[in-house]
Amino acid sequence: MNPDSPRAAVVIAPGLDHHLLRGWIRAGHLPHLAGIMERGSLRPASADEPTDPSTAWRPILGGGPGTGPSLLARLAEEPRDVLTVFVPEHEEVPGVRSVMSPPVPHDCTPMGPYSVVLAEGAALPGQPVTGQGHAVRLRDGVAEPYPGIRVQAFAPDREGRMRLRVADHATALPARQWSPWIAVPGAGGTEVTRLVVLDTSPAVIYATPPQTGTAAPHGPVPLSGLPGTLAAHSDGVLDDGLVAALFDDCAAQANEQIISAAAERTAVLVAGVPYLDAVQHHLWHQLDFTSHWFDSRRRPALAVLDAYRKLDELVGALSATCPELLIASPHGSQSLRATVDLNVWLRSRGLDGQAHSPDGRSLRLRLAGRDPDGVVPQSAAQAVLETIAARLGDLAEIDGSGLVVSRITTRPGDPARRPPDEPDAVVRFTPGHRARRDTDRPAGPDAVLVRSLLRVSGHHSDLDPVFVPGAVLTTRPAVEGRIDWARVCDLASWLFTPAGAMPPQRT
Repeated sequence: MNPDSPRAAVVIAPGLDHHLLRGWIRAGHLPHLAGIMERGSLRPASADEPTDPSTAWRPILGGGPGTGPSLLARLAEEPRDVLTVFVPEHEEVPGVRSVMSPPVPHDCTPMGPYSVVLAEGAALPGQPVTGQGHAVRLRDGVAEPYPGIRVQAFAPDREGRMRLRVADHATALPARQWSPWIAVPGAGGTEVTRLVVLDTSPAVIYATPPQTGTAAPHGPVPLSGLPGTLAAHSDGVLDDGLVAALFDDCAAQANEQIISAAAERTAVLVAGVPYLDAVQHHLWHQLDFTSHWFDSRRRPALAVLDAYRKLDELVGALSATCPELLIASPHGSQSLRATVDLNVWLRSRGLDGQAHSPDGRSLRLRLAGRDPDGVVPQSAAQAVLETIAARLGDLAEIDGSGLVVSRITTRPGDPARRPPDEPDAVVRFTPGHRARRDTDRPAGPDAVLVRSLLRVSGHHSDLDPVFVPGAVLTTRPAVEGRIDWARVCDLASWLFTPAGAMPPQRT
């Protein structure tokens, strides 16, 4: 080991998900991270952790309400030489240019692909529409973020507000301010959307996916931006090539930092991996919760896996250079509920049926067949139910620890003679899983299977740049099953000195 090399490295990996991490390590995909995991050093934050700053990870990352005094003053008194750091999503860091990403309002739930807004190099008018999904640039002042939804932009008014026309609705918006709900034509009839002007020169507008109601069952999720210099890699499409380009760029920066650190005899190296969260944001909605996440046939899952592999390679390179390594995921750790519309799930697998949840603890299935009377005959009902049961068996926990469905009970008798509200079968769930009625859809209550998962990648609605719980892996071995958190906190304090800049204070 070069004595002039950094004595420790901190890798910031926004969106690090310990469920995915465990599964892919078990599958042998992440050998360097596996070596750290074997020491028992994975520690997701949870609500019942101690808040003593000398032992807990949470206070060192903030000092939010109820967590004790803020450590920002202490950090300010102990300035240290740090090369660079990436602060995810909201902060302006010297040397790191992120596209603007305003928080999504609490009454708006993004339901489609999350956006990569690439704002460099575009001008209004005359530039082609680029960007992903519902984040678009305007061409000749007109864009269609979704089929049938026409957005026109006009010159700003005297107050500097961007004048917009959406469908037949006219509005004027200042930059980074959300519009009211606007009615637009949708596949299911009239739906609603909201707009925000991300930038006025060039004009970049974000339109929320059309939805039938204004409720937000899962909370808002802010956008994740990518440096505009990477626009050439993407052409507005997040694909495997872009994922590789992003992480190659990260690895190149990390290598430069390692060389520079050795030359400058810097004590601590902070290497940012800013794109993991963006990749997962864009691909998370494509991950099918009804199938195993590590299925090699699923390209979105492969793209996320490739991101973790790139992180694993960076961890390996840093481990060979630095005697101590800390991997931090500065995201909130909250209980999320991943939902599956069971009716859609049945149809996508060629299984006709209608599911309804009256009590949240079970699903009542009404099987629909292709025979004239519209239901599965009694002679075939058991076979169909067994098929459904087998397919529901795919709904295993991500880490393989258990199944979602505990049992399926069938009802005797001829299904064709049953009243419409009497089920053919009742599906019951294992503890920790439930069903709910989705009343936001005009067609009536759909049965939705809900899985309660603790996601270290986090629910972002309560994400605060000052108070941010996190997940940590460290190469420092555990002693009698306990991590030296005082040491971890010491390293973590370096996260808040990016090029001498302190994080924003709570206002």
